[in-house]
Amino acid sequence: NTYYYRCRDDGRVVKTTIEGCIAHDKQRRVPLGQTDDFNGYTYKCQQKTSGVVQMCSVGCIHDGQRYAIGQQYKLL
Repeated sequence: NTYYYRCRDDGRVVKTTIEGCIAHDKQRRVPLGQTDDFNGYTYKCQQKTSGVVQMCSVGCIHDGQRYAIGQQYKLL
């Protein structure tokens, strides 16, 4: 599984809703809209317009500094 659910009481029915993603290391949960660093990259748990929920790459990490997609940096 790449995401996790929560069971909710919605009046007369019980519903499940997607709460977030499972991190790439399969050990942690990442709530929708939150980020997680793994293997030199930053990922964000996002729900696409199609309804698919997944960890999407939103940046990289170099020498402990985070960089967004498109941001430039110098190699020292």
